[in-house]
Amino acid sequence: MTQFLYDSLAKRIVFWVSLILGLTATMAAIGLLLIRVHYMHETDTQLENMVETRRTYAEFRTTFGYGGFIHNFKNYVLRGSPAYLRRANEQMHLAKELWAKTEDRIPGFFAEKADITTMLRNYTAALTTANTVPWKRTGALDPLVKVDDLPALRAMKALSTYIASYIRKTSLARHSTENILGLCLEFAAFTLLISLFINYLNRSIRRERAEIMEREQEAQHRVIRLRARKDLLELQQAQAEKLGGFGTWVLNLDTWEVQWSDGVFALHGRSVNAKVPTGPASAKYYSAETRKQMARYIRYAAREKTGFTFNFDLTREDGQKRRIASSGQFANHMGHRYLVGVFRDITNTENVAPAQPAFEVWTAAP
Repeated sequence: MTQFLYDSLAKRIVFWVSLILGLTATMAAIGLLLIRVHYMHETDTQLENMVETRRTYAEFRTTFGYGGFIHNFKNYVLRGSPAYLRRANEQMHLAKELWAKTEDRIPGFFAEKADITTMLRNYTAALTTANTVPWKRTGALDPLVKVDDLPALRAMKALSTYIASYIRKTSLARHSTENILGLCLEFAAFTLLISLFINYLNRSIRRERAEIMEREQEAQHRVIRLRARKDLLELQQAQAEKLGGFGTWVLNLDTWEVQWSDGVFALHGRSVNAKVPTGPASAKYYSAETRKQMARYIRYAAREKTGFTFNFDLTREDGQKRRIASSGQFANHMGHRYLVGVFRDITNTENVAPAQPAFEVWTAAP
């Protein structure tokens, strides 16, 4: 009953563990997928915004830099060509628009952005002066429109470095996070498979256990029937030994252990609860010559895998003398070697069996 309760509890524990493991893995996989979608969408949006910012900022630098506004403005101050001034006005207007788009998209860098804004404001004032003061000769406007743009150029370089670094770091972080989430998803899927396998294994074990229990029950019933049959056979043997005045014995040739039936104990006048006498303890039952004969016959039968018969005198526990006919036969059972034999009281038998071995191969002492 205790084993049944234990097995039932174990089955339920395994079932619930596999179920909880499977649900946890499924929920984790769904959660990871949602996180992955949300994180990737957010990261991709940030990257797209920063790439757009880099494009706008690069366009701003090209429009305003020494290949754009500054180039045309400086050429107008030096040469006074109206075409340079016209292009300078157009590029200043476009540069302001591009900077307004870029400035709001770059977090921090307040000092750098202030330097760039100041430079734009100073160049705007210088451009206004150039538009209102007629150009007369080379160098005449230069003192009026001179602007220190070195801090702003440094700030523009710092912003370029930041934008490139941000895009690179964000891309690497996105790639790393995607790999980690992918590994987590694989682990969740693996856990789910483990849960399904455990559940399948549990069902298989339960089915096999049921089959084993059924076979064990059948084997137990068979053992019970065999035990009952054995008990009946032992009862029959005891009755036969009692009526026939004989007993059986078995000698294990591998361990030299001897077993007597109740009839052999009765022939010796020895209690069935006592041990089988061996060595010096058997001297009071058999003479020295009888013991030597027994040893020779046993060795010969074990070596030749045959049998023997001989008669000997027995002194019972109460001192009575009895004449015993003994026989033995070699047997090999389940890899073990045995001698199986019978002791029979022939004291009052008219036809006494000969005292020599009953088989012709013993032409000499074995």
